[in-house]
Amino acid sequence: MGSLVTDEPTRTELHRQYQARKAAEEADRAELHKHVMGRSPEEVQEDLDRIGHVLLHMAPVQVYVGDKSFSNLGRSGNLPGKSMAPTAAGNILARLGDTPVGEWSGEEAAFVALATFLLGSGTQARLEEVNGTHLTSAGVAALMTERIRGYGAEPPPTGDTSTVARLEALARHCAAERLAHLGNGTVFYRLIHGANLNKTEHMLRPAVGYADVPAPLRALLEREAGIAADTATVEETTAAFEELGDALHTAPAPEGFSSAYEALLTRFMTTLAEATASDVAMGRGPRSFAPLEPGSTGKDDPLTLKTNDFFCCVAPSPAFAGSFGEDRTLLVKTLSAYSARMRFNTWHYLPHTLGITDREPGRDDWFFAPTMPDVTHHSDQHHTGHVTFSVRYAIRVPLGIDYAGRHLPGLYDLRLMRAAGEQYTTDDLRAAVASGRVLAVLHQAMSRHRATVRDFGNEWFRALYG
Repeated sequence: MGSLVTDEPTRTELHRQYQARKAAEEADRAELHKHVMGRSPEEVQEDLDRIGHVLLHMAPVQVYVGDKSFSNLGRSGNLPGKSMAPTAAGNILARLGDTPVGEWSGEEAAFVALATFLLGSGTQARLEEVNGTHLTSAGVAALMTERIRGYGAEPPPTGDTSTVARLEALARHCAAERLAHLGNGTVFYRLIHGANLNKTEHMLRPAVGYADVPAPLRALLEREAGIAADTATVEETTAAFEELGDALHTAPAPEGFSSAYEALLTRFMTTLAEATASDVAMGRGPRSFAPLEPGSTGKDDPLTLKTNDFFCCVAPSPAFAGSFGEDRTLLVKTLSAYSARMRFNTWHYLPHTLGITDREPGRDDWFFAPTMPDVTHHSDQHHTGHVTFSVRYAIRVPLGIDYAGRHLPGLYDLRLMRAAGEQYTTDDLRAAVASGRVLAVLHQAMSRHRATVRDFGNEWFRALYG
């Protein structure tokens, strides 16, 4: 225990600074409130609808404005999300939609205004970048300025313009610079702080190449697909993987597997787990391609699928498997739990992946399909599943393929996890992104054959690892 020991002049100065800061923030909220009141009722409702739609289909958000908390996390949440339906009595956005803007509190008006500027700055994930923070105009402006400079540009000159005009200009410039980088193939990733859910955006530089794939995995692919270990880019592997896909499609299934494809996926994950000093490597996806066809109906209707209609290949490193000793039952339970959770993720993203979120009748329970890699540390301090199964450090690389004339983002992914030890570095992320791109090329090649995946269920894990 400790205590602050100070004198009266210091306490007086601290109190003065507090009162000055409080007055400045109240003035800021008043200006933002005036801005919202100046918008038409239709524009205000559009802002509320957009914020609500984004919050309902993304990971938890929790921010603070003045003395008020805005969150869709847990029982104390007041925003729509996993814990609160849009029609729930406590949904603050629904109440604001039924209340004249002039009767909103300054905190409520500031939250709506600042959330709108953040959403206009390039990606809905911006709301997660302010998780755990105190929202002010200055803070949002500083975030967008930092991102713009991180993109290699300078913020637009705003001179003596109003706070609102400055935020509008920064949001437009930030979105344009980010879009330009995406067009140039820049890989964005997020560093996720598990304890407070804050997610900061970064760029992966220089460009990821085939050399970033760990050497043991390149050796495996040289043996299986004839891809030279010194190949420069992942794109150069396409032809070799198409030939490999043809061979896997007709090859007999090795013992313990339903197909040569599933056997290769397991060797891929096992090799990658050991090469990256990970406890587990895994990758999820659909078991059948029939539901991915446009207009699929009946038993292949994508909105009627269950989590078991998806797979997740989970492979432990030899060291992680050995850490369970003779308790193979617990090892199988752990691997099966990882697989089940990832199968749920594919199910959860599918409506957005297929672009059918507005279909009627539809499915309300879905999340935006991920497109950015994530590096997470201390997830076992928050995420329920990660707490239960000790997932402390993790990397996620979302993968998409082109199928039936559409690009399907986030249909597959690659994940690495560590239960303890050191957190993942940027070099580890580069290895995961490069390996993920290779895996995507393999999935793309197998999509030509509409390859069915039957393995990676609970019984399969018991048979292979029990």
